[in-house]
Amino acid sequence: MVDYSLENLREAGEGNRTELLHNKSKTIAESKFLSFLPQDKDRLMVADAVCLGCDGFLTTDYKTILKFRSQLSKSTGLTAFSPYEYWKVLRKWVALYL
Repeated sequence: MVDYSLENLREAGEGNRTELLHNKSKTIAESKFLSFLPQDKDRLMVADAVCLGCDGFLTTDYKTILKFRSQLSKSTGLTAFSPYEYWKVLRKWVALYL
C-alpha cells in the first residue's frame, strides 16, 4: 500500500501532489493499518510520514506514538524517536559539522 502511494505521488503533476498526498494519508489513517494508534490526529501524522517516505518519526508523545513504537515499526517501517533518543543517534556525527 505504501509503495503504491509513493509511486502515485511520483507520477502526479506538481499541482496534484498535495491533494494526492492528503488523500493517500487520509486513506491510510482511516484504514486498519494504523488502528493500534488511539487518536485520529496521530494516525494522520504517521500516515503523512509514511506517504512522504520518512524513515523516522520524532515526537514527545510518550502516551501514544512512543508507547506503540514497536507496532509502528512493524507496520510502517518508521522508527519513532524521542528528542533525547534522536540526539543519541546524532551525537556521534556532530564533530563532522563543527
